[in-house]
Amino acid sequence: MEELRQIRRRRMIRTLQIAAVLLILFVALAASLRIHSVTIEGNDRYTDEELEALLFPDDWSRNPLVFLLRERAGKSREIPFVEKYTVIMTGIRSVKIIVYEKDIIDCVNKMGSYLYFDQDGYVVESSSEKMEDVPEVSGLATDYIVLGDRLPVEDESIFQEVLNVTQYLQSAEIVWEEEERTLVSLLDVIRVDDEGNVTCVFGEISVYLGSYEDMEEKLLEMTSILPELNGRSGTLYLDTYEANAENPAYVFK
Repeated sequence: MEELRQIRRRRMIRTLQIAAVLLILFVALAASLRIHSVTIEGNDRYTDEELEALLFPDDWSRNPLVFLLRERAGKSREIPFVEKYTVIMTGIRSVKIIVYEKDIIDCVNKMGSYLYFDQDGYVVESSSEKMEDVPEVSGLATDYIVLGDRLPVEDESIFQEVLNVTQYLQSAEIVWEEEERTLVSLLDVIRVDDEGNVTCVFGEISVYLGSYEDMEEKLLEMTSILPELNGRSGTLYLDTYEANAENPAYVFK
């Protein structure tokens, strides 16, 4: 009986030893794994290489177990201008990342920082760098600015005017230097004066739109005239727009 118990004990010890060895081998194998193939979709503001560097800042973060545990624990990396991202493991060493970027329409410069806001006027991001294809708005009277809150402006009607102008510029396209471009990609600054008059600056060309009256028609005129001004410098005055004018003429100087 005692001999039988010893046999069982030896078998149990041997089983535990084998299990321990297998566990060590598994941990060693898991620790040695690295994600080598990364596919990224949905990104416009970052290149694939930039996002990959942000998601995997060091060699250890490329371990698939570490990466998945971090994501499942709700500790996704915070990436500027990215609302969220989802992770799909396509293999032991490969992953697919689907990026959902924040909806950004304009920005304002406040004490050296760029505050980016969406089409509803909510501040969604703050950065020391100016992003391309995001126009800066100057002249808006703002006080304190809180991330996540609506941009505080003294005149809501002027602010809404700026938002409407930008949304038009995002959708309108012109042929510029033999290339189809959106107006917002050419735009540098939207200026607003104390009376709510709007000026759009495209490099060396400024377009003075004036008040919000007949703004849609002024924007259409600007879209048709801008390609003819390519290569020139000066200000196009569209504040003189008249709805019933048969042969409108505008000053450019």
